[in-house]
Amino acid sequence: MNAPNAEPTAVHPAALERAQFVEGVKNYDPGLGAYNFANLGDLVRFADLMAKADVMLPKHLRNKPSICLAVAMRATHWKMDPFALAVETYQAKDDQPIAYQAKVFVAALKNCAGIELQYRFEGDYRVENKPAQSSKGNETSKRTSTGDRKCIAYAEVNGKLLEYETPTIDNITIKNSPLWHNDPDQQLAYYAGRGWTRRYRPGVIMGAYSVDEVEEMRPIRDVTPAEDRSKRVDGFAAIATKARAEGAQDAAQGAAYDSDDESEQAGELFHWTYRHDPLNAIPGSKEWTWGEESAADPEQTRRACPFEQGTQEADDWLGGFIGKRRAME
Repeated sequence: MNAPNAEPTAVHPAALERAQFVEGVKNYDPGLGAYNFANLGDLVRFADLMAKADVMLPKHLRNKPSICLAVAMRATHWKMDPFALAVETYQAKDDQPIAYQAKVFVAALKNCAGIELQYRFEGDYRVENKPAQSSKGNETSKRTSTGDRKCIAYAEVNGKLLEYETPTIDNITIKNSPLWHNDPDQQLAYYAGRGWTRRYRPGVIMGAYSVDEVEEMRPIRDVTPAEDRSKRVDGFAAIATKARAEGAQDAAQGAAYDSDDESEQAGELFHWTYRHDPLNAIPGSKEWTWGEESAADPEQTRRACPFEQGTQEADDWLGGFIGKRRAME
């Protein structure tokens, strides 16, 4: 054992060898488990090596260097060990995005923003000795937790108290983890932490989904007549393409607008909501439903979006609005 005042021991040779094996890794921090890559090319080479880690990875990452690259990039941004983060990923189906356990978002918030959340609970829950079922009808636990229990995550930021309150246990529809019924307070805390981060620090987890959010995703219903589907490009890309084409046509016709032109035409054409593809929209969310309701009013336009550009809420609202308008055509 080292003497109390002895110099710290060097990094274990095996750990150093692991880091130096990938050219371009500038340092390896055995305390944080974080790698500092010199450039994207080095990260790509690391992801290629990572994909060959076999049993050290979940099955949906094995021999898939591109997906490993995405996870490794997240790990770099969130200051985490890529292999530790990989274990916390989940993919329900091959055509669905990679999801992360909710605990990851809480850790990312602390690592990236230096914010450590506090939690308090309100209401009660009771445990019944009857099997709990997932949203797909599969048994997830031998017991079922019900009640009005909820969790409030909070933190003081710049002298202001910021809070996020979860729905009650009874009002949370996706509870596929057995922990919802064996340790509901823990799951409520995860839910609250994820919600707090998405509301107040969306830049930390932008584009990343939790397991519960992926489970809630439902495909957008396509109501276009079958004979017309072959004549269009699917999805939001078609809407964006149309908007860009219309803008190009106006420009070709000499339709120029002064910077202070307040005409409705100029405002609609150049407003950010017409240049943004809400590819990360979450169908069925509260904001999505709000967007659908707004689209039902013929007087409303995309500019009615009440959320700031670049937020998850804006994506959800626009997704609902655009989907509803397409269905009304």
